[in-house]
Amino acid sequence: MKNIILLFTFSISFLIMGKSQNQNNIQFEQVSYICYTNADTLKNNPNKDRKSKKAGRLYKHLAYRSSIELYKKLKAKNTLEVAEMEKLANAYRLNSESEDAAFWYSKFIHQTQNEEHYLHYAQVLQSNGNCNDAKKWFNKYKTANPSTDFELNNSCAELVRKNTAVQIKNIEQLNSPYVDFSPVPYKNGVVFTSTRSTNKITNIKDSWTEDHFCDLFYAEKNDQDDFNTPTPFSTTLNKLYHDGSATFSSDGTTIIFSRSTKGGRLANGNKGLQLYTAILKNGSWTAVKALSFNEKKYTFCHPTLSVNGKYLYFASDKKGGFGGMDLYVSQLVDDEWQEPQNLGASINTSGNELFPFVSEEGELYFSSNNHRSIGGLDIFKTQQIDSEWQKPQNLGAPFNSKKDDFSFSMLEGNQEGYFASNRVKGMGKDDIYAWSTTEETTEEVAKETKPKTVDKLFRISDANSLSKINSASIVVLEIATEGNREKDNLFQQSLDQEQLAYLVEQTETKERIIDKRTMSSDLDGAFYYTLNPSNKYILYFQKNGYTERKMVIYGKDIAHIDEPYTVLMSPKKEATSPFNWTVVDKEKGTPISGANVKIIETKTGKVIETKSSSNGSFTANLICQNKYKILTYKNNFEYNEYIFSYKDNSDCNKIATSTIEMKPIKTKVETKVITHFLGDKNRRFKVGQKINVENIYYDYNAANIRPDARQELDRIVELMNTYPTMEIDLTSHTDSRGKTEYNQSLSSKRAQSAVQYIISRGISSHRIKAIGYGESNLVNNCGDGQPCSEIEHQQNRRTEIVINKL
Repeated sequence: MKNIILLFTFSISFLIMGKSQNQNNIQFEQVSYICYTNADTLKNNPNKDRKSKKAGRLYKHLAYRSSIELYKKLKAKNTLEVAEMEKLANAYRLNSESEDAAFWYSKFIHQTQNEEHYLHYAQVLQSNGNCNDAKKWFNKYKTANPSTDFELNNSCAELVRKNTAVQIKNIEQLNSPYVDFSPVPYKNGVVFTSTRSTNKITNIKDSWTEDHFCDLFYAEKNDQDDFNTPTPFSTTLNKLYHDGSATFSSDGTTIIFSRSTKGGRLANGNKGLQLYTAILKNGSWTAVKALSFNEKKYTFCHPTLSVNGKYLYFASDKKGGFGGMDLYVSQLVDDEWQEPQNLGASINTSGNELFPFVSEEGELYFSSNNHRSIGGLDIFKTQQIDSEWQKPQNLGAPFNSKKDDFSFSMLEGNQEGYFASNRVKGMGKDDIYAWSTTEETTEEVAKETKPKTVDKLFRISDANSLSKINSASIVVLEIATEGNREKDNLFQQSLDQEQLAYLVEQTETKERIIDKRTMSSDLDGAFYYTLNPSNKYILYFQKNGYTERKMVIYGKDIAHIDEPYTVLMSPKKEATSPFNWTVVDKEKGTPISGANVKIIETKTGKVIETKSSSNGSFTANLICQNKYKILTYKNNFEYNEYIFSYKDNSDCNKIATSTIEMKPIKTKVETKVITHFLGDKNRRFKVGQKINVENIYYDYNAANIRPDARQELDRIVELMNTYPTMEIDLTSHTDSRGKTEYNQSLSSKRAQSAVQYIISRGISSHRIKAIGYGESNLVNNCGDGQPCSEIEHQQNRRTEIVINKL
């Protein structure tokens, strides 16, 4: 890409200067979407004139674009020295301007004593298509650094070989003259990251590129299958500096994204990107918070969630990696993201691995500038076999080009998706492209020489747990990739299962089928098939409890791979059926609009929130056979709670309908409650209001509810029944006697004891939270060491409520 994409998404151009664990010297690596870079180690010449010193200072502080302009002015007047040309070449490379970078490297490459410049020169040459020259300088670098794990394509033919079964298209409706990247499917459109101008209150820019900071944008598809004009995704999520590269939960209600610190960069040059999460509630993104495993002195970016939402993959330069940016994974356990684990040496290198994406079948796609690439960042693919990540495979052209290619994603079905690139003939610095696959055989495949057949081991695994799937039914159709179409009677043969027979009957009969086999996977999920590298294969997989899968492969693509070829099958989603309820006034029989509804799945605790419409109705899809707790509440009506479940599978074939009756609350009851808690029947409760609850005391050093306190707790129950939408914090305080830590624990237990009592009286647990403050908020002067009576100490052992929602 021609520019940086801020890691989150930052553009491909970001280069990282990171310390390799395999070497003692400094490496510059073009990360383009990398998230950070350390300050350069080249020193300024103290004898330089004022402009030269200023250019050096700008370069040192990562203001590469400004330093380029100054060095160009110096060049117009005088010949630059080697140290200045090094900075100028690096500055161009770090902004993905490979042609200018190659020019300046060529000016000093024969004079430099720094072998790292050989590597960087080779990389920009290859990005420019000068493959043979690139090989020469890469080999020179490798001679000086024999232990390096950097790779370069040995065959320049890799630059032009293309899979014509893949079509790509520049999505002009999404792209701009700026940096556009990291497209991810969302609802009926796509969310992506861009440096295009927004209505931010300030016009500050990233000094690295002199471009705007990144924001998230959304574009919806219209009836013509085109995208509407992109608009800022969320004012809550888009802040002053970099906000970008995002991933969503499968239901679209949770987002995880990258965000940079003040100024977009830390003192050490690190972009300062951290991972944040937010929840979609009532149409707005709320509860924005940083993930617990972030470390401020390192970069965390490019998040992607697995389909089941249990695994979060991302890129980071945190301590303990292999150098540059590495890929990590964190597992969600009890709603907490665990300590990230490095994906290991099969994937991570001393270069930069970025922008991970996990398909429905668990295959991992990512970009790297170290694994054998066509040029710049390339997109690679790998998968786990027996818990081990396999050697990544380059996707090749047209996905990859001589420039930077990254932020790969797939749509459902794995036949189409998006990626970003700064390849030539784009609309801006980095553009978003759509890709799609066809099953048409290509002339290239047909012309290939037929090698000998190969016995290939396949293994079928669960896409979520990676456990082996035995007794799966498999049908393999072998398709000749050359010769004329001819009819045969293969479809007349009977199959083991009717559904597989139907699948095969749907196969395109335009192709010449030369063989068909049916088989089953063994106890280890494995089966063998003899492949002809010249032919194409259509495979069908079926297993009870799993979604049927169809795969199209070409023998030439996998025949040479020694490892077993893993096929991942996704467990079927549970059947759902809609239910339709109407909420009515129990006394009048009239519909109640705006009633709050919470539907809680008792098995998983998953909550669906909605409201009744103007005619009192609401609808939701529920999983058949599961039980649900239905909560309805609205001010001036009694709280309603009951259990609902489908009786049998037949209920899934029809829409369930029913009526919910809510009983109005009498005005006298409300007046009584207001008077008790506020002391004046004309006052009103407010959000944020703190109310001291009288007569709830505890024995010294005890957390149990005393009998004299239960009457007051029943008053709180009455309050919450009168205002069924009210949500509160119940806080408990101790006296000062005893250790501070113990008092904190004791107050928490007391608060929880009171809350449990209130819940036992029919109040839903989601409406009340227990908080203990210990001795931190005394109401009198009875602090440590002060002589006080038991009555005075008991005043501090009190309970309060805080209204959070009405």
